[in-house]
Amino acid sequence: VSTQSTGGTQFLCELLNKCSIVPETFILASSLSYYGDDLSEKKVDEDSEKGYGVFSDLYGSWESSVASLISPKTVESPRDNVSFKKDETRLVILRFSHVISADLGILRKILTNKKFFVASLTEGKSSIGWISLDDALEAIYFALRCSAVHGPVNLVSPNAVSNHCLADLVSKYTPSKSTWIPSMKGMLKGSGGSFSRRIKQSNRAEPTKLSRCGFEFRFPDLESLFIHLYGTPNPK
Repeated sequence: VSTQSTGGTQFLCELLNKCSIVPETFILASSLSYYGDDLSEKKVDEDSEKGYGVFSDLYGSWESSVASLISPKTVESPRDNVSFKKDETRLVILRFSHVISADLGILRKILTNKKFFVASLTEGKSSIGWISLDDALEAIYFALRCSAVHGPVNLVSPNAVSNHCLADLVSKYTPSKSTWIPSMKGMLKGSGGSFSRRIKQSNRAEPTKLSRCGFEFRFPDLESLFIHLYGTPNPK
């Protein structure tokens, strides 16, 4: 999997390094899984080190595959037979959290797998990094046009939520046909291995670079997003 994920990106970077005219900005999509899959509540930002685990290693390798674009290179011009310094490409690595939308991402998985989804993973204490689809798209556009944004950037709301809080909000706002079934950890196998493992990851990632560069979140807290998506709460 790692070779398939990094091979194409590395090949593209090698081609770009041979060009006399390079793109001003190169954006790579990565994940907060870079910081590891432990269940601690440690706070991490873009300056934090890579964590441990399968997904951390995968995204670490993926990000390393674009390292050659960070510094300007001396290249040969085959036409003029001279060496010159080409301009530096601004590299932006977007580390995505769970993107939340009514029809996409984590909510879609939750609602379409409601029979098996576990509402209170790890007793509901682990935190979930998330970002609304609107804010994710705006952040990508912000990264494209703001030259101060470079290197790793956490695409995550400033307010992480626990699994228990997410379960409460889904029960409170989503259509009543969505039924929650509390379960023990052993039932995690039924919710899908990759998704289950990723949602169990817990860290309190912070959008330090976005905040420092002046980005403003439209939905900084999860309940305001649920109100936007679903309107008033379900009747009790």
